Amino acid sequence: MTISSGTQIIGQFAFSGCPNLKALFFRGDAPSVPQTAFSGTTNATAFYLPGKSGWAGTFGGRPTALWLPAVLTQDGNFGVRSNEFGFNLSWANGQTAVVEASSDLAGAAWLPISTNVLCSDSLYVRDPFWINISQRLYRIRSP
Repeated sequence: MTISSGTQIIGQFAFSGCPNLKALFFRGDAPSVPQTAFSGTTNATAFYLPGKSGWAGTFGGRPTALWLPAVLTQDGNFGVRSNEFGFNLSWANGQTAVVEASSDLAGAAWLPISTNVLCSDSLYVRDPFWINISQRLYRIRSP
């Protein structure tokens, strides 16, 4: 579940009794939350974006973690398509993601292949030059 950046308050028992809830993704600063908001919900983690304020190690009794970009490896877009290697990158609309590639993990010579501001919560990244290199490793970072 994604919570908008304008949310300021999470109500009493808002996510109470939701054992299947695994993650909440917050786009803004930490809203106020009562301890009862997650009563009976034991599996959820609250993820927050870099640079947002008010976040601590827990949120309404649930653990928190930094919301970072992720490469989606299980969808149909991961791999070689039309002579290009590509994948979907999942993160938050408006965030900047730099995709870097290297042919040698030990040498740490990472070169940017794409710098993007996401205009939705996912982005397709392609590397048309992958075929010219025998081994290609990728990493995602935010500036």
